[in-house]
Amino acid sequence: MDESGDPGGHSAPTAGRPYWQGSPTPTYTVACVCVADSRWVSLFEQIIQFRRELRDKFGFYMRAEVKGSELASGYGPWMGLNLSDRQRRYIYRRFLQMQGESRALRSYAVVVDKSKCADPEEVRRSAWKLALERVESLARKNDTTAMLFPDSGQYVWLGRLSRELRRHSSVGSAYDPGGTIARPLLKVLIDDPVERDSQHSYMIQLADLNAYAAYRCQVPIPQFPRLMWRELGPAILKEANERHPREEPGIVAGPR
Repeated sequence: MDESGDPGGHSAPTAGRPYWQGSPTPTYTVACVCVADSRWVSLFEQIIQFRRELRDKFGFYMRAEVKGSELASGYGPWMGLNLSDRQRRYIYRRFLQMQGESRALRSYAVVVDKSKCADPEEVRRSAWKLALERVESLARKNDTTAMLFPDSGQYVWLGRLSRELRRHSSVGSAYDPGGTIARPLLKVLIDDPVERDSQHSYMIQLADLNAYAAYRCQVPIPQFPRLMWRELGPAILKEANERHPREEPGIVAGPR
């Protein structure tokens, strides 16, 4: 799991100026890449093979970290490679297509509109709670359990939230508008989240790429294709928001 953007609140709010106006993005996004334990090794080998192809064709180092915003803009490790915008968009597209071609993972994202939240805490809580609810749903429907691997920096906060949701969690009812159903994470979640540094995790780097693609689907710019997200193809977890047909499949709009 990884995020794109921030919850807001970097600058102190002033009279008549909402807290989120000091943030670099109008939304906060959390993306999740779901991999069955039995498919983890084969997927990892596919990612390594793809990274080797990037190295051989474009000179991109195997150990270099991939971030969606840097790949889209040409910053970070991409600066010295002299790649055109078209080449970088091709690489981004292939990263997403590779996930669908692997048939080993499913992915979804939650994009929260900061202007609809009272403060940064509500932004972050809304995004991660919606993301974890879908972890619970996917694990329950597949009669399995789940372990969370967030990017570093989220351990303390996310650990508290996951422990809370193990005991006290409810979701909206599909049959009773406005009603809720108790659905704690206790039955599916294995221990607390295991924090990983994205620099050393190809899986979390995929989540970062997906998070940025989902963000740009909701907040498009001319330099980045709005529908890049759809390049994930069969990897998109459409069940994540199937009850909201007006939303982009696999991208949950928050808060809810």
